[in-house]
Amino acid sequence: MFRALASPAVVAGPDEPVDGRSPAEAEVEHLAHLESAALRQGASVSASELEHLPHDIEFGNRLLLHLNTG
Repeated sequence: MFRALASPAVVAGPDEPVDGRSPAEAEVEHLAHLESAALRQGASVSASELEHLPHDIEFGNRLLLHLNTG
């Protein structure tokens, strides 16, 4: 169950850096992408604001049931 809890936090963040970019650059690109997606949906939020939001992942009932019975 720990693996299922840890994995989403890893995959919800930025991708691994490519083309010689640093992890910090990948983080900036990730936040810029999130800012752009939010703006397209009508939410006026900056990358800086997004960076400081809590990053919680909630599992749905089907997954929780599977984890408890698997």
